[in-house]
Amino acid sequence: SDNQQVIQTSGTGDNNNNTDVVANEISSAEQKQNELAISNKKASDSLVLLLDKYYDKHKHKSMELNVLKNELNPKITNDSRNGQLYVAMICRNTEMINARQKQGLNEFVKFLDRKRAAEKKGMNIILKLSDDAFEILDELLLMSESEHLFPIVSLLRLLLVYPDICSRYSKDFMIINQILYKIGIEFEEESTEAIEEKQSAESINDEEMGMNLSDINLLQFTSISAVSHLYNGDSEMIKIEDGFINLGLNALQIKNCNVRLSASRLLFNLVFEIKRQYIFMINDTSDLSK
Repeated sequence: SDNQQVIQTSGTGDNNNNTDVVANEISSAEQKQNELAISNKKASDSLVLLLDKYYDKHKHKSMELNVLKNELNPKITNDSRNGQLYVAMICRNTEMINARQKQGLNEFVKFLDRKRAAEKKGMNIILKLSDDAFEILDELLLMSESEHLFPIVSLLRLLLVYPDICSRYSKDFMIINQILYKIGIEFEEESTEAIEEKQSAESINDEEMGMNLSDINLLQFTSISAVSHLYNGDSEMIKIEDGFINLGLNALQIKNCNVRLSASRLLFNLVFEIKRQYIFMINDTSDLSK
């Protein structure tokens, strides 16, 4: 594949040929261990499937209402066509990006493009992304200041719609929490005072974030949307974090309508996941922790 590199060694005679074969075998084994295979496989315990399994005679089955159908799907903000744009925005900061990082980011662009093309044809293809690419993305998410974070988080948001990638970032939420510390909205506890009074246009344009109000709102919108994609309905059942509920409630107090929209979508997806897990737990004896 485009993302694979074969290790070659130098030498002479038969020993060289033998060394090349061994090196290629080692390289292939390492590549398999250091790649994440990503499919479009849907969860076997999605809310729709659980309702069909345990409540097949419920009256919602006989109602043909579009609004009801919409309630059975999580809210996703997926502009996958913009993957290349976000990477271009990241690479525009040449002091932050080197050739290796650019190559890793372009791996995500190729992945998103191929996934989108396959989905248009109704195909479910399995593509691989290298650990190196994810390590590059993780490093950028953790090390970048708020003013450079918007395109990086936006790229993550596009990737989180895929369950295999979502599972990677929902194991401990460490990277997600580090992002949220940089967006100017309290999430560790629910705010007891109006955020707009505390974060007026004058006070939010401070030196601490080094951004104007419009750019801050864009960062808040894409970051909250990324969190909402963790609860996309097709991944493994994920722990409901109190901090994410606080984030949604506090963000509803922000004046910007896009931020409030992303907050409402986050809260919808959280409630959607709570319903899913509740139905599963009261009807199934399986251990959720497995």
